[in-house]
Amino acid sequence: MTNENFPLFVDPRVGSRDLVKYLKVPSELTTLRFGDVCFNGYGPDEQIWSIGIERKNIRDLVSSMDTGRLSGHQLIGLLDFYHVVYIVVEGIWRVHEGLVEVLAGRNMWRPLGGNRARQYSYAEIANFLNTLAIITNVRLWFTPTDAQTGDWIRHTYFWWQKKWEDHRAHLNFQKAPDMPKHMRLSKPTFVQRVIKECYDVGWERADEIAKVFVNMEEVMAAKPEDFVKIPGIGKKLAASIYEELHRK
Repeated sequence: MTNENFPLFVDPRVGSRDLVKYLKVPSELTTLRFGDVCFNGYGPDEQIWSIGIERKNIRDLVSSMDTGRLSGHQLIGLLDFYHVVYIVVEGIWRVHEGLVEVLAGRNMWRPLGGNRARQYSYAEIANFLNTLAIITNVRLWFTPTDAQTGDWIRHTYFWWQKKWEDHRAHLNFQKAPDMPKHMRLSKPTFVQRVIKECYDVGWERADEIAKVFVNMEEVMAAKPEDFVKIPGIGKKLAASIYEELHRK
């Protein structure tokens, strides 16, 4: 059974509405207070989250850095309106001798900012974006063209239309016998670490046991018939776990 997709909204102002032709999905032009694109998606525990996307080409980005418009106005509104905020930095640029240059023609580069006295070092842009990503938890993405920006928005939109538990790409298989079957993104609990050491239990069954028993006191009080109720544990293994835990 597929989930019903939420509407995708695009701001009608110049610079935002141009994205519609690249999205290749039904979208609705609606004046947005903050952001160029927004939609709802599925968060954890069946919550509905709002997603906001702000698109900036590299010149817009540095201009908003200088004026304080991004951090002093737009970012405040984005973080207040949406559960998740993306900023897409668009443009073809490079770093040359520590300065950021933009493509000005075929194989021609010039400093970002032109011939004005104000030029931009890669360090100041990288530091600014790192602060946004780490301190404010804004997601950053980089695209070279408006067409690729549209492609990225489309794929991001469909990513958020899936239920949270259906995202499984992070569950990478491990070959080491003593490692969890899947990559862990959080530290195992004390119950998981202890019960995993029992004969023939391993990480996967330890995870299931830890869903039922929150601490070792509950584990030690459990009878074999309590372990049998847990997925992946039969009578023989249940008896083995009980015996190993209570062996003097």
